[in-house]
Amino acid sequence: MKTKYLAALIAAGSGIALAGDWSDYQRAFPLFPCSDGWTSCEVDGDTLDSDLVSDGAGNPMPSNMRFSFWNFDVLPAASPFVGLSEYDGDLGTRALRGSGGDDADAVAADFEGSDGIPDLPMGDLPNLADEAPEPAGTVANEEPYGEPEEDDAYGDPEPYEAPPVPAADYGIEEDVPPPSGDRGGGGYAPPSMDEIRAAQAKTNDPVDVVAEAPPEPEPEPDPVVPEPPPAEKSSADAQASADLPPPPPPPPEVVTCDDLRELETKAILGNLGVGARKCLDSRLGAVSKLTDKDKISRVLISDAKARGDQGDWERLMKRHLEKIDRSDPNMCLVFAIHLHKRGVGKATGVIRWADYALENKSKWAGATHTRNVYYLHQLKSQAASRLWQRAEKRFVKDRNEKTEAKANNYRSMAKQASRAWLDYAKASGKDTAKPLAACVSASGTTEFCPL
Repeated sequence: MKTKYLAALIAAGSGIALAGDWSDYQRAFPLFPCSDGWTSCEVDGDTLDSDLVSDGAGNPMPSNMRFSFWNFDVLPAASPFVGLSEYDGDLGTRALRGSGGDDADAVAADFEGSDGIPDLPMGDLPNLADEAPEPAGTVANEEPYGEPEEDDAYGDPEPYEAPPVPAADYGIEEDVPPPSGDRGGGGYAPPSMDEIRAAQAKTNDPVDVVAEAPPEPEPEPDPVVPEPPPAEKSSADAQASADLPPPPPPPPEVVTCDDLRELETKAILGNLGVGARKCLDSRLGAVSKLTDKDKISRVLISDAKARGDQGDWERLMKRHLEKIDRSDPNMCLVFAIHLHKRGVGKATGVIRWADYALENKSKWAGATHTRNVYYLHQLKSQAASRLWQRAEKRFVKDRNEKTEAKANNYRSMAKQASRAWLDYAKASGKDTAKPLAACVSASGTTEFCPL
């Protein structure tokens, strides 16, 4: 089965596969496809790993893609709320922590500060949930670093002297008496001059003296021939050269964007290129059919996503949903999740695009419909809770009728959104712990949030 998927992916990208290598397909096999950062996890009873997955039409997709590139079908990694897989081993005498109780304060305390959607790092962007974000690179209550103090508790170290090693450790016998001789002393003594002369007189062999060969003379260097001086150009030639126009620049490379099928294969790998992106932007403004605009815009969105350019991807998604088509609930859900991770400053947009997705929820079916509608209610509830908490902070800081009215309106919005989330969770058989905690936190009573 893996070989079949790999062959299908290579066949789809055969137009550029001949010019690339395996490094071009690293995005197709991610190492950490799971939302919790693991290489393998359980999603709706199926195992998700780095292998390819298929959408509803059987098209192979990378396992970390949330939605299909071809038809925006929901893929196993679509959920941003999936936690770690449940541990089913033997815990012995220990037990898992559980939350329970009907007390409203206890339930609200469990919900305080919880958020099922993890925040993505957004570079140097400030935290939009704060009213007055600190500039990037500053740390609150940071003390300046001073010069390190020298440690005078210890003085200069004494020179190290190795302990004497007994002679027996080296295999030397200590009781051997030193050699004796006429010259006395216990060690070696050089021979005297008389002993050297006597030794020389005993030999009659003449000593052959080999004369050293005279050194060869160094070769004389070749004479250096001076280069002829360059011929001076005449004034007429110099004037003619000055009058000639500069050479024309090379013609620009012509980039075409007529074959969308080939560009889709490049876009899914993030290899569209600047020229092709500019060409598609120009073509998007020139075409009149809405279907053509939709196809071109989706190619640009896929390329920005594969390149990891969050700013360009957000701009293209916003343009597509506001000016081209907002009837695709998958795209609205994806954009709402992205805005939710940007903080409370984008909470109003989260509610707006979640409502658009709920308007077209009939395009989903089965388990996909249940899961995605549950996520949309969760996004609306948490976005409304963020707006209410920010309005409460402003009302505490500046008590007047305007801030009080905003706080009351946002609290009412949070109550209604969390109650809708709880009602859908009960009707669909999903987990009711989080929606119940959100409902009790906004309403302040369990009577408003019946199970």
